[in-house]
Amino acid sequence: DEDVLFGRGGKTNHWPGNRRLREIVLSYRSIYRQAKKVDKPKVAKLIVGALRAATPPSRFLRVNENTNQWEDVGDRRASEKVSQSLREKDRNEREAAKAAAAAAEGEDDIDFEGSMNATSV
Repeated sequence: DEDVLFGRGGKTNHWPGNRRLREIVLSYRSIYRQAKKVDKPKVAKLIVGALRAATPPSRFLRVNENTNQWEDVGDRRASEKVSQSLREKDRNEREAAKAAAAAAEGEDDIDFEGSMNATSV
C-alpha cells in the first residue's frame, strides 16, 4: 500500500501510496516553487529518499509490458515523477487560473469596428 504506482486512471489515482505521495508533494510545493532552478531536483530527490527510507519503505513501480509484472523504476525516474507532481497545479489553483482566464477573456471583448470607422476616410 505504500508503493507509488506509475500509470494512468483510477487504480493509480486512488492507490494509497499515490495519495500519500500527493499529500507529501502538497506540503513541499511552496518550497519547490521558491527554490532556484538548480535546487528543484534536490527537493524531488529528498521526497524520493524519504519515501524509500520510510518504515515500511515505498517503491516506485510500473508494469513491465513484456512480463506483466510490477518492477521498480529506479530513483531517477521516481524523481522525475515527483518533480512533475511538484510542478502540477492542485485543484484550487486550476480553478483560480480558469476563473482568471475567463475574466481576462471578458476584458478582451473590444469593439474595433467603431475605432476603424473613425479613422477611415
